[in-house]
Amino acid sequence: MKIIFVRYCMVCLLAIVAGASPGLNLKASEFRAFSLIRSPSSERSNLVSQSSVALKTDIQVVSSKMVQDAVSKLVAAWNSNGLSTIVTDSFIDKSRLLDSVNSQIPRDAQLRVLAIQNTRTLNQHVADSPSGKLLVSLVSTTLRTQLEFNDPAQGFQRREGTNEYILRIKQRYTP
Repeated sequence: MKIIFVRYCMVCLLAIVAGASPGLNLKASEFRAFSLIRSPSSERSNLVSQSSVALKTDIQVVSSKMVQDAVSKLVAAWNSNGLSTIVTDSFIDKSRLLDSVNSQIPRDAQLRVLAIQNTRTLNQHVADSPSGKLLVSLVSTTLRTQLEFNDPAQGFQRREGTNEYILRIKQRYTP
C-alpha cells in the first residue's frame, strides 16, 4: 500500500512539472555542455617524452641482494646501539632521532625485519673515490618490521610496523 502511494505521488509530481506553465521553458535534453580539453602540440609532447625517457633509462636497478645487505647492516646497527655510525650526517635531525631512540625505546629492544615489500631506485650518480669511481644510488624501500622488548609491567611485547627507509647504496661503477 505504501509503495503504491509513493509511486502515485511521483507520477503526480512528474505530471505537474511536465505540465508547468509554458513560460518556464523547461528542457530535459541537456544538463551541461561538454568542452574538449586541448592537448599540447605534437612537437612539444615529443620533446617532453624524449627528455623524460632519457633521464629514466640512465638509472640502473639496484639488486635485491644489495638492498638486503644494506637492510641487514641497518638492523645490526640498531640492535647493537650503533645507529649513529650508520645514519649519515646529512640526515635531517640526526641528533633528535638518536636522542629519541636512546630515551624512548627500551634498551633491550631488538628490531627484526619481517618483509622487504617494495624497493625503488630514486636517484643515481657517479662519484669519485680513492679506490675508483662509485655508483651512488638513493633507494627507497618499504620494510615490515617488528620491535621486540620486555616490559616490566606487561611482559614480552611485540610491535609491528611498516615504514619507508631511504638508503644510500654505494657500489663499484662499471660503465
